[in-house]
Amino acid sequence: YPLLPGMKLLEASTMWWDDDKNKTKKSSMWGYLPDDPASSRRILAQLPNYLQREVDSFEMTNEVFKIQFVFEAGIDLRDCWANIVDQKGNPICGPVVLDELSKEMKTKSPDYDRLGQSGSTIVPNYWGFIVKNVKDDLEYRLMKKELPTVKNVLDWRDMYWTDKRYLTALAPMCATIADEAGVQWLLMRKVELEGGTKRMVEVPGGTRSVNKFDIKGPKYAAGLRDGKTALSKMTNTDLWLYKDKGFCAAFGKGAINLHGPYHRDATFTMIHDAYLLERLKMTDYSLFFFTYKPVENEVLPTQKKLSKPTWPPIVNAVWTDDGGTNHMQIALGIIDWVEQRVNSNLFGKHFSTMKKPGKYRTWWNQMFGQYFHLQRRTLTADGTSASTEMHVDQQIEKLELGDKVCALEKLKWYDGKSNRRKKIYIGPFALRSADGTPRNHCTEGKKVKAYAGQVDMTQCEGVVSGSKYKVEAGREGTIVAMPTGRHSERQLIVAWDAPADDPGATEKGAFEVCKKVFHVRPHQVMKLPLPLQFP
Repeated sequence: YPLLPGMKLLEASTMWWDDDKNKTKKSSMWGYLPDDPASSRRILAQLPNYLQREVDSFEMTNEVFKIQFVFEAGIDLRDCWANIVDQKGNPICGPVVLDELSKEMKTKSPDYDRLGQSGSTIVPNYWGFIVKNVKDDLEYRLMKKELPTVKNVLDWRDMYWTDKRYLTALAPMCATIADEAGVQWLLMRKVELEGGTKRMVEVPGGTRSVNKFDIKGPKYAAGLRDGKTALSKMTNTDLWLYKDKGFCAAFGKGAINLHGPYHRDATFTMIHDAYLLERLKMTDYSLFFFTYKPVENEVLPTQKKLSKPTWPPIVNAVWTDDGGTNHMQIALGIIDWVEQRVNSNLFGKHFSTMKKPGKYRTWWNQMFGQYFHLQRRTLTADGTSASTEMHVDQQIEKLELGDKVCALEKLKWYDGKSNRRKKIYIGPFALRSADGTPRNHCTEGKKVKAYAGQVDMTQCEGVVSGSKYKVEAGREGTIVAMPTGRHSERQLIVAWDAPADDPGATEKGAFEVCKKVFHVRPHQVMKLPLPLQFP
């Protein structure tokens, strides 16, 4: 790799050889320069004296010596992405895709886009990658600090999520490289459906149709919580078309219904990615997606028999408007996910999307259940949960009493009035533990209150009000009853985990988990793989 101006000097050392070319010793002036600029300057100021001592020592011997300098060219992130492959089956940051990018960078002039809100310049016209400058030293240090945790989590998911099509929706970062000015450029995989034909979506009230959206959650679609987007709409510029306000204008009440063989895997993964980002204290990330025309009688990349998890998530989608029913395919990815700055001043508190990580994750995950609705499923007499769609790779789940499940969308229930609540007896059942040991649930052998009245969540923007009890997307629970309904289909009743066990639970809408249980629909939950928790 060429030595370029502006590269950070990391190490200086001297290596000595005798007349027989045997290495005799190695001495270092320092191991690695600290990130603190003042400390680095003090060490570098000693470099001339160090070199002079080495030269003087050399002149007193017949040995040969070389001085070695180590410079930081960037960060190698290729091994952070487990066994994830792209739509062609190539490792997501492997040599095949990086060689292809290298060829393009040598033959194609970069098309710089400096109009983004994030403060970065991006180059979008290379195959398979977005090349984006790292905003500042803080973002660069965050990558070095937090990507090892992402690697550990994805390695764990790769080991235990054995039946999942996707391990992450995070846009993979493969490397950073420095230019002549010392600016680091990030090589990030592009969210796209390779070979797909873009589908334009009309945005009522806008000046143009669009084929991509950059969204953060229903709370930002209403009012002034996203100040820049609200200003864009008031001044009639195009920015708002791609944001939450544009999304709700385009898809309206009920928003988008997802379907296809792996849309549940995609939803499960995105929800858990948001919890991972909260753990890393990240905020202000976006769900970015492109819209494509559906292709008849063609196998989607997500339907191909690949032995490894793929990226990006690609799902089928449908929505209705005044013209009827519309179909599309969408490629999804989480972008701008290395950001920890919270805007807590007076203006930022009311008009900025840079919220505290816990609040941001809660608001972000509300899009599942308001923006995105999952394919309805039935529960047969033997506990089989499946959709009415006929796919070779259709996900079929066998649910039993004691199974742990995860909410795939935000759920809300009314109070117990108007016959929406009744007392039921919870009999004994076998709980499934990650370590195989038997355990009892706190509802066993008790009469508890079962709530059946769910709030309609088809409103796109803002908050759906009127509920008494709430469960966040991603919250875990246990199936404690599976009664038979009026038409012989089974029903699911879930006791949700205690708030202390689940960061998704909020104080508002809380309930006594051992005294209240809730009816859920089969499409709203997913059976959890074991083990249940990342260690």
